[in-house]
Amino acid sequence: MSNTKSNAFQLENIVADMFNYRGYNVSFNNDSRDYGYDLEASYGIETYFIEVKYSKTETIPGYIIYEAAQKLVTLSDLTDKDNIPVLVVAANLSLNTWKRLDEFERLIVIDISNLIYMLEGLVELKSQLLALLEYSVADLLPVEPKGGLFTNELNHYISEVSKVDTLIESLKQWNLNMNNCV
Repeated sequence: MSNTKSNAFQLENIVADMFNYRGYNVSFNNDSRDYGYDLEASYGIETYFIEVKYSKTETIPGYIIYEAAQKLVTLSDLTDKDNIPVLVVAANLSLNTWKRLDEFERLIVIDISNLIYMLEGLVELKSQLLALLEYSVADLLPVEPKGGLFTNELNHYISEVSKVDTLIESLKQWNLNMNNCV
């Protein structure tokens, strides 16, 4: 196995461990064919399809990331599961690549600065990540990723069931307020 393939596999394990640590049930897509995602992580009613991209260099060409995102989102849309596609990239993305990825509304993208942010407090996993990288991240500032992973924020990724529950609760409160006004 080449060093790059070995590092890519190790990165998948780091990402899986990061989700496991946060309480997600994680399984590897062990099919020898690449169906567009490497990991499936679930927590409650949410399921994430996670594609992990490793790079020996600080950047990955935008077309590679775009194609991976397109494949991941298409797969996500074709499944019966209520799922959210997540693309994890162990490199910096150009501004142009970020703009192109905006067309995929449900896609959560995690680049190297987001990954470093998400590994804060997980010293062993962060050390493993830094040991894999063949470039320096000393100048990178950790940045919280968009999409609300590992937070309690309400965002547009909330499942439809949660939206319905919120609406029902709002209607109950409205009904109570109306009854109190009479």
